[in-house]
Amino acid sequence: TPLVYKDLSVLRRTTGDHLIVIGPTVIHTTSSTKVFSSFLHDVADNLTQSQIEKLIIGTDEEMAIRTAIKRCLPGSTHVLRTRHLKQNANR
Repeated sequence: TPLVYKDLSVLRRTTGDHLIVIGPTVIHTTSSTKVFSSFLHDVADNLTQSQIEKLIIGTDEEMAIRTAIKRCLPGSTHVLRTRHLKQNANR
């Protein structure tokens, strides 16, 4: 289940607008590369290559999602969200 929100903590450099973010995404099965790839493949099918190249995807270091991003959204930018890492460390 993807949740969409406007991230008030991040501004786009070019326009000064807040980013509209897909996430967090709740995966209701296992967090595997296959599950993430299935979801991201559906996302990619609805975007042009130029739209994919503008995507910035922030995640923690989970290998399954990183692999799925490389596989399904080549050309997008994947960034490490330190907030996720801090939350993971606290848990």
